[in-house]
Order: sequence, then C-alpha cells, then structure tokens
Amino acid sequence: MLEGPLLEHVIVDKISFFRRKHKRKTTVSPSQIFDEGYDGLDELICKNLLNATNKKEREELLNEWWKNRPTGFFATVPLDDGTKLKLALEYRTNIELKTIKYPNIIYLQQDGKTLFILRRPVFYDSGSKHIEVLKRDYRFEVDTSLFDQFPVQRDIACFLPEPLLIPALESFYAEGYPRATPPYKEVKQAGEVFYLRAWMNEPFADAPIDEAIVSKHISFLHSMGVISMRDRRSSHYFVLNEGNEISIINIDPDLTIWVPRLYGNEESRSDDDEYSEKDGEFFSKEDEGRGKIDLGRNADLYREQFETDEAGYLDCLSELHPSSDLNRREKYNQTRSELLQYSEQLSHEFIEKVNEQISP
Repeated sequence: MLEGPLLEHVIVDKISFFRRKHKRKTTVSPSQIFDEGYDGLDELICKNLLNATNKKEREELLNEWWKNRPTGFFATVPLDDGTKLKLALEYRTNIELKTIKYPNIIYLQQDGKTLFILRRPVFYDSGSKHIEVLKRDYRFEVDTSLFDQFPVQRDIACFLPEPLLIPALESFYAEGYPRATPPYKEVKQAGEVFYLRAWMNEPFADAPIDEAIVSKHISFLHSMGVISMRDRRSSHYFVLNEGNEISIINIDPDLTIWVPRLYGNEESRSDDDEYSEKDGEFFSKEDEGRGKIDLGRNADLYREQFETDEAGYLDCLSELHPSSDLNRREKYNQTRSELLQYSEQLSHEFIEKVNEQISP
C-alpha cells in the first residue's frame, strides 16, 4: 500500500496522453488537449475583453462551448510501485461568465473523482488586450518585461509570469518559509512544461481559523513584494497539512505582480489596527544599503497597493469565516511584524531568483 500523498509516487516522465475517437487510440500532447478544448472559448473571451456582451449571451456562449467540447482524452499515470492509473481528462467546469483569459487547468479523474490537476503555466503576450486590461488595476506603471523573458530592475513594479514565479517560491519553501502555493511535479512534453498537482480537498472555508497561519501567508508574499489582488477568489484558498506544517494555499497564482519593498524604514501596526510610522516612511525612497534608488511618488503608490492588497485578502478570507475579525487579532499582527521585518532582504532575493531563470 502506498504511503503519503499519491503525487509523491507519480513517475512524471513516463506519463502518456491519448485520445480515443471512433474506437481508435492516438497519442496526443498536453498542449493539443488544452488548445483543442479551450480555443472554443475564443468568442466569449473576445467579447468580454471588449465588454460587448450581456449575461444571457455569455451563458449561451459558455453552454455552447461545453456542449461541443472535445472528449475522449485520457492519461496513463505510472506509480513507483509498478502500477498504472488510467485517468479520464476533463475540462474546467466552473468557468466564470466574465472571464478574460483561457482556463489553464485540466482535471485527471478516476471514476468521476478528480485525483490530479494538470496546470499550464503561461507567459502571456505582453502587448495583448488581456494585459492592457490588467494594467488598469494599478495607479502606477507595471512592467511587462518578464513576459518577454527579459530581466527586470529591482526598482520597478512588474508582472510575474507563473513559470518564473513558482520556481522562485519553491526555492524559498526549501529554506523553511511558509508554503503559499501547492506542491507539484513538472510534466515536460513536446517542449512545454506543465504542473501536476494533487486535487485539493480542504477548502479554507471548512478549516478552523488560525490567525498566525493566515498572517504567514500574506506577510510572506508581501515581504517578497508579491501582490495577487487580481483574480482573487475565496474559492482559490485551501489548507495544506504537510507533515507538521499547516499552510494556506492559493491554487491559482497566475495574475500576480512584484512591487519593490525598499525597506530601511518598514511600517508596523499598532494594537488598535492603525498604521504607525517608525522612523520615517513605509518605503524608503533611497535604499542606502545597496546604492541609491529614488522611487519618487511611486513609493506612496506602492505602499497604498500593499495596504489595498492586504485588505482585500482579509476581506476574502473573512468572507469564509464571517465571525472572525482577522485584522484586529494580536496573533495575526505579531506574525505579520515578524515576517515583514525581513522584507528588504527577501524582496531583493526574490526578484534576483526570478531573473536568474531567464536564459541569457
């Protein structure tokens, strides 16, 4: 009998994908499965980007796509005990009517029960309408260089492509920092990398609340400068019990940005939940330790963005636990302060790790 999480026993380099159609089985790549299925959402996404449709039309387009989606895909997944799982592949079922991006997950199921998720991390087109829409969320310029796989400077905000974000985060988890995204294995096929992860079955909504764990999640991300306000949904948050470590996991971290946290004078929070300044500004406009960096008015805009992101995160989780007043809890504030004091160091290390992954 296999012990531990099933994902740990998967031999990813031997997974095979197939399609059975008219009693004939053919080998396919994960890219084909994603493209053939989700390309049928073209009209819905285009109209949503232009805001050129109403709810009834969106429902009709989505229903038409589902009715005509390709079927018959399956995968054989070898395990390290010599057995093989034959899993049916199914497309995402809970697509939002106002979506402006193609879904990037596929379910791997056994007898109708989802065992794994296959995720396609993508580099969005930096000049696309989709990215232009995302830019409107912010009062400052957000650089798109990483989508074109060019390194970014540490004094400007930038979009974080998931294929660069996840490996950078994993390097911090290995050092003992709290996990904020699910464990996964890389599936490399046809020149593309996909992430295979286990189906998460413990929504944050069903878990006992622990303010310190809640604080660890957002403070760890913020200490590195990672903001994920776009596409935040309460359904994205789950609890992971890995050994003796309990973490809050965001299963859909593909619309994040990085914002410089030039510390030197970090902010702190008082007992009555009011921000108090400690020896100056929330952001240092000059980072004396690593050479001068002048963020100008962006320093204040960046600060506001972190505050907005935290408030949105707490609202999202409080929605799942209405009786909780998270941002006034002593344990939340204490954990938050412990992590944020390292924000300059972690922020610089994080963006350096991201840049290192880009081929010269």
